[in-house]
Amino acid sequence: MGAGRDRVTSTTVIADPAIRLTALARAVRARLVGWRSRREIAAFFRLPYEARVEAVKEIYAHRNMLASFERFFAARDRLAVFPQPFYDLIYAYAEALAPAAILQLGCFTATESRWLAMKGCRARLIASDFDADRLAWLEQRFSGTPYAGIAFRTLDLEAVRADELADADLIVCNAVLSNLQPEGLERLMSALAASPVRCLVLSDVYSRETLSPDPKRTRSLPSPVDRNWFHPYLALAAKHGLDAFFLPDFVASSFEAARGIFVIHRHLPQKIHDAAIAAGMRHYLERQTAILTDPGPGA
Repeated sequence: MGAGRDRVTSTTVIADPAIRLTALARAVRARLVGWRSRREIAAFFRLPYEARVEAVKEIYAHRNMLASFERFFAARDRLAVFPQPFYDLIYAYAEALAPAAILQLGCFTATESRWLAMKGCRARLIASDFDADRLAWLEQRFSGTPYAGIAFRTLDLEAVRADELADADLIVCNAVLSNLQPEGLERLMSALAASPVRCLVLSDVYSRETLSPDPKRTRSLPSPVDRNWFHPYLALAAKHGLDAFFLPDFVASSFEAARGIFVIHRHLPQKIHDAAIAAGMRHYLERQTAILTDPGPGA
């Protein structure tokens, strides 16, 4: 009988003209907001290079992200159950290469560095970001925690130099380089090629068109839904004399945008990649049950 009342109430609500008009108004408003957002995004990609860089830096400036950072670190720590195999792979490459130092690009909440520290990685961990205020906040936040050993470095990826990468054997980054403008990514790849870095492991969005390994097809494509870029990592690596390959990756947002792992390296032997990929999958399977049974944020 209770279910019957629910059905009657539901039918009454749907038939109510006032509620129908309200729903219509919301739909129209959402459509207008979406249209306005698409116009703003399209306008962003027409801006000069310097203006695009400043717009992205303003969005991700620490002063504008501080409230979300505080909420993130106040919530339950879910680091061990992050679903991306990317994290298992970077740890596996740390095992395979035994690097003296690992540099994280665009650290944000320093997830990659915290993950490696949690796994007991022996390398010197360096978390970098363009915003010195963010790094100072993280350094204070990590004081007295298992992450206190992470070092911090201010690094502007739009203008990075080879000498700023020189002390890292392995570089890692997740969902960072799609925020970089194509001009800046070209400079980063040039700096990477001129540095002694052995390997860069990154996870980011891609489109079918940007998966070509042809060094002549190095055009980045703008995203239609945000200010990110789909970058041709494989083609850029080939252009700069580096080797690269692609692996699939996964996060919840993969339902909306394809996400992959790109391994860019300085002609490392295939046996190193074989060992790292196998170990990465073993690490992922070891924690898969915990990932799939984790209740998620807010639980």
